[in-house]
Amino acid sequence: MEKAATSNYTILAFGIARDIVGGNKFEVELAASSSIDELKAKILEDFPQFGELLNFSIALNNEYARANAEISPSDELAIIPPVSGG
Repeated sequence: MEKAATSNYTILAFGIARDIVGGNKFEVELAASSSIDELKAKILEDFPQFGELLNFSIALNNEYARANAEISPSDELAIIPPVSGG
């Protein structure tokens, strides 16, 4: 059985996300054709501490991404941690 093609995706991290991943960016390996939901699942697998957050979003090319949005390795991806304040 042939293994599906994979790609490395670079994700920028800010705030608490930077603390969790230990830097301002990190890489994950996913299928060449993946969605935001698949990316979030992989992030939770690699960094279970994200499960302790109330929520987190992903920005895709500087805009909040829909869960089913397709991503490619050339996209700019960033974790948007929960925003606190009042």
